[in-house]
Amino acid sequence: MQNGPHNSNGGFTLVPLPKFERQAHRISKIIEEKVHKPTQDTPVDIALPKWGIRPSGEPFVQLSNNHISGHDVMVLAGGSGTPETLIQIMLILAYVKGRHARRISLVTGYFPLSRSDKDEGSLELALPGLLYRLFQTSCGNSIDRIIVPDPHSPQIVMAGETGIITPVSMMRRLLAQALGDAEAAGLEHICLLFPDDGAHKTFAKPVHTILSAMGMEHVPIFTAYKRRYNSHTTQHLGLVTDIESNKALLPNSLVITLDDELATGGTNISVAKALKEIHGVSAIWAAATHGVLCGNAIEQFNSEDCPIDRVYITDTIPVHERGLNQLIEKDRLRVVSWIPDLANILFYHHWNMNIRAMR
Repeated sequence: MQNGPHNSNGGFTLVPLPKFERQAHRISKIIEEKVHKPTQDTPVDIALPKWGIRPSGEPFVQLSNNHISGHDVMVLAGGSGTPETLIQIMLILAYVKGRHARRISLVTGYFPLSRSDKDEGSLELALPGLLYRLFQTSCGNSIDRIIVPDPHSPQIVMAGETGIITPVSMMRRLLAQALGDAEAAGLEHICLLFPDDGAHKTFAKPVHTILSAMGMEHVPIFTAYKRRYNSHTTQHLGLVTDIESNKALLPNSLVITLDDELATGGTNISVAKALKEIHGVSAIWAAATHGVLCGNAIEQFNSEDCPIDRVYITDTIPVHERGLNQLIEKDRLRVVSWIPDLANILFYHHWNMNIRAMR
């Protein structure tokens, strides 16, 4: 039972989908331990749905109105847009609406189907707009906000009404960790690489901000240019940089690649191989917000001849129970948690403060 000060949105409640329960408990602990004004003490309730499959194969969910009715409900979800994930999100949105939540928000750590952000040839259509309408329809158009860290395409905000889809940047935290690790290891010759122009447009601003804050404005930045034939096939063509002489700094350097996600890892590995073979790069770290790591990505990154020496991801997609322990133990994979940032974001949202101001 919550005993905090009055909030017009109701008491703060987290409703995690399967595999997001740990994140909910961590968020609750961080928020409740924050030192605030007495008028902003924020108890956090967690409502855990019970999921199951009927003998007919149909999914079901059980969720009472405890901590839901009259509350400010925030659903924790995300991940690849599998049928199971999409159905779970829509079912839980319908339930929190049916249990009379006062306000409903959705956190999609990784926005489902986010790579389907544009038409593919003559056979596939862009899907974020459809997904947004499905989510809203599930709860009677009651979603107040959808929080999306580092979406695959900035245009995803246009899939919904103005101000509903709110992107937040995790690249600052991710890059600061990688640069700090490089400095601690005594690696002085560092270059940054955007794997394509899209990554450059998305991350150039936060990257320059963190470099300036760390006194590392001198670090050269490159952008790879490639020809993409479809969502599965690309051809690496070369590198561009603001200062042509930067290319002389590549040999024997550490190159940190920056992107929004790592899926199969195929493109990243092929670019890394070219950097080492053609430009004489000594080490490559790949930093990406979302560790989708599908297909044979884990096997590729675990291989002794993988040209990528280390991978940095956040836990926007929960990392437990995904077979990543060996990569972590070998220090091939480092996970930078976004939960402290998310806790602050949700606290700001609950108290109607400007999320963009805190970013």
